Amino acid sequence: MNDSPAPTHAASRRSVPRRQRLTSPESMLALAVASALGACAAHAQEPEEVFVTGTRIAQPDFIFANPVVSVDADRIQSSGQTNITTFLTEIPALSGSLDSFDSGGSEAFVGGAGINLLDLRTLGTDRTLVLVDGRRHVAALAETAAVDISSIPVDLIERIDVLTGGASAVYGADGVTGVVNFVLKDEFEGFTIRAQGSEPDDPGANTRFIGATYGRNFADGRGNIAVALEHSSDERLYGFDRDFNGGRRGIFTRLARNPADTADPPVGDGTVDDPSTPDRIPLELTGFGDSSRDGAIYTEFLNGPSPEYNGDGTPWDFGELPPQTIGGFQDFPVSPFFQVGGDATPQDDYLGFSTILPEIERTALNVFVKHEFSERAEFFGEIKHVETDVFNESQPSFDFFLFLDPTNPFVPAALQGVPTAFGGLFMSRDNIDLGIRGDDIERETERIVLGVRGEATDWADYDVSFVWGKTKVTADQTNNRFEDRFFAALDVVDNGGVPDCRVNVDPTATPFDFPEPVTYTPGDGSCVPLNLFGEGSPSPEAIDWIMNTTTAVDEIEQKVLSGYLTGDTESWFSLAGGAMNWAFGAEYREESSESRPDPFETAGATFGNVIQPNFGEFDVTEVFAEVGLPLVSGKRFAEELSLEAAYRYSDYSTIGNTATWKLGAQWAPISAVTFRATVAEAVRAPNIGEAFGAENQRFEFITDPCDVGELATGTQFRQAIAPRS
Repeated sequence: MNDSPAPTHAASRRSVPRRQRLTSPESMLALAVASALGACAAHAQEPEEVFVTGTRIAQPDFIFANPVVSVDADRIQSSGQTNITTFLTEIPALSGSLDSFDSGGSEAFVGGAGINLLDLRTLGTDRTLVLVDGRRHVAALAETAAVDISSIPVDLIERIDVLTGGASAVYGADGVTGVVNFVLKDEFEGFTIRAQGSEPDDPGANTRFIGATYGRNFADGRGNIAVALEHSSDERLYGFDRDFNGGRRGIFTRLARNPADTADPPVGDGTVDDPSTPDRIPLELTGFGDSSRDGAIYTEFLNGPSPEYNGDGTPWDFGELPPQTIGGFQDFPVSPFFQVGGDATPQDDYLGFSTILPEIERTALNVFVKHEFSERAEFFGEIKHVETDVFNESQPSFDFFLFLDPTNPFVPAALQGVPTAFGGLFMSRDNIDLGIRGDDIERETERIVLGVRGEATDWADYDVSFVWGKTKVTADQTNNRFEDRFFAALDVVDNGGVPDCRVNVDPTATPFDFPEPVTYTPGDGSCVPLNLFGEGSPSPEAIDWIMNTTTAVDEIEQKVLSGYLTGDTESWFSLAGGAMNWAFGAEYREESSESRPDPFETAGATFGNVIQPNFGEFDVTEVFAEVGLPLVSGKRFAEELSLEAAYRYSDYSTIGNTATWKLGAQWAPISAVTFRATVAEAVRAPNIGEAFGAENQRFEFITDPCDVGELATGTQFRQAIAPRS
């Protein structure tokens, strides 16, 4: 990483007036990698014109109040990383970003498997603005402004600038915590090809990357066109591919309350904690004590919430630790609902069968062109098309306290006639044998940039551009359970000595505790009876009838028209420290997002949450201005003293008018020491999901501090407010 004072390149790509040109040390490096074919040529090595991310005023970042952290292409390539987000998490301000690991397995959110999102200061991806060459990029996640970093071509990155704070006044909303600007190579001549791969000692997580770039000048060097093609492949990594996820292999899997800490029981009885005994210890072979892969059977609930039988009718095995007795009731040996060994579903089954890193295939095509028509006008354009395919598996379906009629012909003989308190058996089960739920996602990202830049006058430059972008996400959720079919198949009767679904025999029957059928017609004979008593008991035909694939489609579109002037007052006015620098301009932006979930998900017919369709759009018109005031330069105790200011006024179609501003100052008493200060007010306008989001079902896990299982986790005062008996 490189924290100032090294000069950095432009947040915007306009030409810098000759009087402001600076020579960048990085411009002397040939950024093209040698081709295996021997044909290699770097772009022209000449003094490079530079801008600073965080301002549209041409200046090196060592005279900018907000320091910019910058990493170049050489550092990215030497890191060996082909996932840019993983590389950027080494920067402290971006350590909380989401890469493929964070968006894989059960951690993935709906439609977000394999996505890579930057998160400055861990304050949220919605507050981090991602730019490409100083311009906005279309989002990859519906109803947000979050950009998928994997859609940015790795081999074309010239430099990445990270600016924290004070960016909203310059670039607009979403930059509350700062800006990450990807500066791409916009001029290339020659041909390069790069291949890279990795293969761990253990199976899984192999990576492959190949990129080829070809460019040439035309019109006597006044024009350039470059084409870059990249393909990367990341192999899927399962939990069981790594020993640290294998609880059955003797790995510590949970930090749990120490069963030997008898002086600090879960329910306070006035005893004093023994400081010589650890409150919590690591335990191996932990499992979810309230369910199993065979089906945990409950009959009475009178001795506590623990199971009594397995699905095959054998008594429940609590494993290595005896069950706790709390208030005369039997409870799990490891609070809140875990046990060690025995018949419980191993905790690591959820990690083992789940994906740690999803399978990702990405192909990106980028075309750049520019042509200088005159000394005062240069056309530039960019076309990008990226296709990303992701496959991710998370968890199996699971059920708690399913009601089973004791007359069900699948009930094992050992459980027939067992006394029940509520007229039936109740089963809790982790349905691994029904299949692991997965996401098969295809993302298509398209982006077009067109613009003209050049010198408007001898003292001002201009830049006018139009950006259009579109992302389409098609997400297939595999092994998605249809709930109406599941409950119908679970309600089994004896039909002439053959187990059959009750709805096949009696079309008017309603499966226990479930609404009207949605995905099938009662009485049509399609229902296949389901046997959940024992792992592997469900028939393939029943699984095929119950488990299906649903499809959701999201589309995001962005249009941005912007233009600005920038220059200085050297020709007609100067302060004691030099000429004033200034920039002002305007921008018009349209954002739209449409989410179309599968109709069965909207109807609540699937195992997952109820998801409603959603559409929203907004537009915003903005004007902005910046000024840099070099007050003093080259004086005693004032080698440099300067001020800078920025202001942006925005008119949103959703929330009305907003204003953001920034004031910065820096003082260098001597050339070796510089003091900087910035104060800013930022506004983040609501994104489409926040402004137009439909009501959807979600899960929220809340821990009640006054629950009996939490009494020991507080101070001595919590014991005094124990619930009344």
